[in-house]
Amino acid sequence: MNKLVAPKRWLNASLFYLGCFGVVFQLTAQIYCWWVGLGLITEFWWTWPAPFICILWGILPSLQLQTERQAGKRHSTFEV
Repeated sequence: MNKLVAPKRWLNASLFYLGCFGVVFQLTAQIYCWWVGLGLITEFWWTWPAPFICILWGILPSLQLQTERQAGKRHSTFEV
């Protein structure tokens, strides 16, 4: 059984951390809007799933743009 862990390849890790930052940013912005008294901004509804899609691209093996190395295998130091 594969565990969902933070990816190690640069592209997968970039997407994962970008998605995490996006989720935190959107939650912070929404809390600020509620604090100030603004309602939920629905003009840009398509921006809400974007961070979650980035996170899924980074951690789900079937969606990863770079294949992650399997744990326990020996690898060459020259592998990119």
